Amino acid sequence: MFTTFLGFPISTTVVLDQQSRYVYVNDRVIKVVGRSKEELIGQCIWDLFPDLVDSQFYTKVHRAAAEQRNLQFEYFYAPWHRWFENHIYPSTTGVPILVTDITERKRAEEELQCTNQTLQTLLDFCPVAIAFFDSERTIKLWNRAAEQIFGWSAEETVGINWPTVPHRQAEFLASLQTVLSGQSLNGYEAQHKRKNGQRVDLEIWANLTHDAEGSPGCLGIALDITERKQAEAALRHSEDRFQVLVSNMPGMVYRYAPCANGNAASTKAKFTYVSSGSRALVELEPEAILQDANDFLQLIHPDDKSSFQNSADVAVQNSAPWRWEGRLITPSGQHKWVQGRSRPQYTEQREVWDRLFFDITDHKRAEAERLQLLEQEREAREQAEAANQIKDEFLAVLSHELRTPLNPILGWSRLLRQGILDNSRTTTALETIERNAKLQIQLIDDLLDISRILQGKLSLKSVPVELNATIATAIETVRLAAEAKAISIQIQFECKAMTVLGDSGRLQQVTWNLLTNSVKFTPATGQIQIRLSTTQFQAQIQVTDTGKGIHPDFLPHVFEYFRQADSTTTRTFGGLGLGLAIVRHLVELHGGQIRAESSGEGQGATFTVTLPRMPSSPSILEEALPMSDLNLQGANVLVVDDEVDNLELVQFILEQAGATIIAASLATEALDQVRQLKPHLIVADIGMPEVDGYTLIQQVRKLLPEEGEQIPAIALAAYASEVNQQQALAVGFQRHLAKPVDPDALVQAISELLHQT
Repeated sequence: MFTTFLGFPISTTVVLDQQSRYVYVNDRVIKVVGRSKEELIGQCIWDLFPDLVDSQFYTKVHRAAAEQRNLQFEYFYAPWHRWFENHIYPSTTGVPILVTDITERKRAEEELQCTNQTLQTLLDFCPVAIAFFDSERTIKLWNRAAEQIFGWSAEETVGINWPTVPHRQAEFLASLQTVLSGQSLNGYEAQHKRKNGQRVDLEIWANLTHDAEGSPGCLGIALDITERKQAEAALRHSEDRFQVLVSNMPGMVYRYAPCANGNAASTKAKFTYVSSGSRALVELEPEAILQDANDFLQLIHPDDKSSFQNSADVAVQNSAPWRWEGRLITPSGQHKWVQGRSRPQYTEQREVWDRLFFDITDHKRAEAERLQLLEQEREAREQAEAANQIKDEFLAVLSHELRTPLNPILGWSRLLRQGILDNSRTTTALETIERNAKLQIQLIDDLLDISRILQGKLSLKSVPVELNATIATAIETVRLAAEAKAISIQIQFECKAMTVLGDSGRLQQVTWNLLTNSVKFTPATGQIQIRLSTTQFQAQIQVTDTGKGIHPDFLPHVFEYFRQADSTTTRTFGGLGLGLAIVRHLVELHGGQIRAESSGEGQGATFTVTLPRMPSSPSILEEALPMSDLNLQGANVLVVDDEVDNLELVQFILEQAGATIIAASLATEALDQVRQLKPHLIVADIGMPEVDGYTLIQQVRKLLPEEGEQIPAIALAAYASEVNQQQALAVGFQRHLAKPVDPDALVQAISELLHQT
């Protein structure tokens, strides 16, 4: 009667009778369980597998048998560390069960979720709006920058049509159709409305792409250029005002008759007509100028008289149009710029010149201001172009640096999953995956540090720090990389103990970054020297290498964000160009300074850090625990994490250090363990279902003082920001460690907390 279920080659098939005894097992059951058919038939499943009693599997089997109802569910069997999908088909004569191993599918789902989270983080950090529309204008992707630019959140937009009506809707729809037809938009400018009704000017790039189902859509990137447009409009307005000023400038109209010998400034020359504008322009009555031309000519600035006379003589002698600009000094002492224009006219008696003198003082002032504005605009344009180039180069490098480690990670992961690698290749694959994963972690940490710096949220935990030990630790961190290139590191400590007030971890990060930079840019068999010296008020760390050096043109920019000496596709050295910018900010946060020196390319480089020193005081220095104290023998540690892989890893690390581990995958289970077993310390994840790590530790602290209040706790979380750390400490954790955790750092933190209690 059960032949229907016996033909599943990938499923484990068993049939139980009403007393849960095996009445049928297929060959796959024998292979998976490791027992013969004779050992299974007639035996009760709960006797053979007592750890299944009272489990979800146990409950589901009994419910299906009792209710005579088919059931399907997933179950994680901890002893085998495997996920199974179970199908139960009960009948009055027995309970057939089909069991399928879905562990690999579960892992793939977790990896996909992790990849999606990484992609979302990148989208959130991207400074430009990114959106994806399908062919019906339905939004499928809407990043954080899009929320800020348009005012609509992702919850309001994803899954619906474009919410804002473009200022030129027909043009927008035509552009969208252009993209869907296969053409690209590059730098297309459009105007849209924000959610609050304000208009925003955008520069848009868009390309045709396809979603996972192969349906066409539009991937668009938009840059807010509202401020740039406003600046352009302001500049046009300024130029318009300038033109109005020139066209309406008042002046003095006159007719001038030079002497017969062509000397325009001769005493025999005279004005035959002067308009009333002379009063405002030169503070002279028209009659006075008509009576004596010298009354006007003597107002010309001494430095400009020769240019006036020469230009006028040339014009008169050649009967050519005349134009002159110069300065006048009015009877009241005002200095005015004027411009004179005229052309010869012929009368019956003689040649005369009808002229116009007008005040161009405001014009000259406006011209100077305009030149200044043009210079400022030129500088601003150059800065904007440089910033855009740096941004484009940084985004290209960021894409390269994030994709590069993903390629070996995904490639080796697929090969490992196929099971075709021998032991040697498997070791190589795992080492490659670990190395590239650490590289991505460093890239993400640098991005998070830059984010904190730009938001002003990077803070220090200042304690007395002994620089000798800090430098020694940083050297040990880079020693393997240096030895791989046969680079020698020379250490020169001019003082036995140098103490500064600062953040130990951040100062180690400064030293490590400088040393890593030197190792990266120093060729094989090169040399690196690190020197610690002191003055009366300062400690000085100096890192010198024999590396590729720094070009003089790039030296002033070496500490700027997102700057690299070489960001081309043929560059030799990787990285995002953030390390030295982070170093500069950290040094300045400590009240110090950093400078870079290099004689040029191929001449090596020297980086010098100066920090305010403090008097050495053994009573206030933190002493590191000796290595012998890192043995966790006798310590009962409760580890809480809903992710089995993380739980097993931490359990293994701490057991290797001698600790006894109490494992829990849920917060409710952990609370029971606290009440019953009273662990010496708790290590808890933050992101867990139902009850998170924050709530768990708050509930632990609410227990009786002897049960919960005094138990030290460490938050071990993937939430690694400064805010997450402060939140963890606020709810009752004593330490916050970010995943992926360094095993030595975890054991060190536990040892320190246990020694404090």
